Amino acid sequence: MTLQEQSRLLSLSTELVLLIFEHLPNYALLSVAKTSRRLHYLALPIYFTRHGIESNPVPRTLVLQEKAVPALPGLRAALFITSVENISCKFEGPEELYFTWGVVELLRFVHRLSRVSRVSLNVGNIDTRWIDGLATAASEAWKPAFIRLLDTVIERGCESLTVAHGHFLVASSLLKEGSRLDGPVVAPPARTFLGLSLPRRKQAAHAHVSPQNKLASFFVHSNMLLSPPFYEWTLRMLHTSPLTSLSLRISGISQATWPLILDAISLPLLTSFSAETTDIAFPALLHFLKRHPTITALSLHPHFSHPRIPAPSKYHKKNDLVPNLVALRGSTGNIATLLDYLHPNTARGVQEITLVLPMRQRILQLADFDALSTLIAGAMHDNTPTTLALRFSVPYETPQPRGTGVRAKARLSLGSVETVAFSTDGHFAFAKWVAPHMTTWLGANFAKLQCVRLSVDCVSSADAREDLVRSIKETCLTVRTVVFEDEISF
Repeated sequence: MTLQEQSRLLSLSTELVLLIFEHLPNYALLSVAKTSRRLHYLALPIYFTRHGIESNPVPRTLVLQEKAVPALPGLRAALFITSVENISCKFEGPEELYFTWGVVELLRFVHRLSRVSRVSLNVGNIDTRWIDGLATAASEAWKPAFIRLLDTVIERGCESLTVAHGHFLVASSLLKEGSRLDGPVVAPPARTFLGLSLPRRKQAAHAHVSPQNKLASFFVHSNMLLSPPFYEWTLRMLHTSPLTSLSLRISGISQATWPLILDAISLPLLTSFSAETTDIAFPALLHFLKRHPTITALSLHPHFSHPRIPAPSKYHKKNDLVPNLVALRGSTGNIATLLDYLHPNTARGVQEITLVLPMRQRILQLADFDALSTLIAGAMHDNTPTTLALRFSVPYETPQPRGTGVRAKARLSLGSVETVAFSTDGHFAFAKWVAPHMTTWLGANFAKLQCVRLSVDCVSSADAREDLVRSIKETCLTVRTVVFEDEISF
């Protein structure tokens, strides 16, 4: 576009310019946006709308997936986007070239921001070993760029970071104990993992916390972060960040390796810990918890239960296992196993319990709810929490109530609950299978119930929600509030 042509375009009214821009392809819109400030603010909103991104008002949250990912060059060019509160990006695959392009473009975008508070990176299941049905060698080209992206996110003041999936990016041999990148599997030397040296606990405890590092919540939901070359970066973050929340949701790491990894972690400010990993043995988990008495919220695996091992008698229990615990989440078996180990004073202090409950794909009758009460009471022992959250999920295993006389204790355990929250995992027709007899169950067992919270996916239509609210308030006379939320946080 010549200077004279550009001048003619600028002389047109805004309405005419917008009509012209509606007929331009995306690459032309992006080029025009770089020619003048006026055209910049007219062209980019159209560009973003085509990619499913609202730019008016200036976005504080960016969800980049599917057609929004190609908008990264435009986001990088936008003068009116200087900081972002939340970035959620799902990289596309399996083509490595497109995946690498997305990593580099996101790096460039984040680099020009002044601040970003929360970042979630979903690496997906990209597998560069298989392209067009042909086996190829996995490239290492994208890995330095991904590490630079992670570093840049931290430099921009990120307080919460999530990295998820990417299972195919790691060869299975690298996840075996003692594996190295340059040789066969060998017996590991003392305190090594994947050929990398693990620091001693004392070294970790005295690691320098950078004042520029504001990372408080770290969600390690990808085994990629525990494989070279990312493991050293992950360990550095664990040692130099003021972490108060840590979540480990990883598969493929051997059970013998997890004690080494957990023993290398020392977080004096940790208040929330999630260990939703099947290969972490219960003794290794207990050892980690004893070293972190500051934990107030704990999440155990929601489906697979740890094998139950004998717990000390109540006369020999020490109050050194998460003495400040307030909130507990997991399967009924895992909740019961942990409560067996807690000191009675600690167990009584747990006021928020979230149970992941298995449900069959059929309408629950009153007898099913009686069995549900028994299952809940068996998990909670003699606890009397004020908040109970129930997440219904397709069962991985069939839990059995623990303890004797559980049915008699059911109403006692549920009678102290003031708030009940319901949610599903997306595989469950809550309105069809649970809701019909749920209100009768609530009215008969929750004597102090005041608030009922439900995720919006529990009941789809507005009319059905109104009917459910009316039914709850008519059956449960103590309930004052019934609310529907986009997402029930635990």
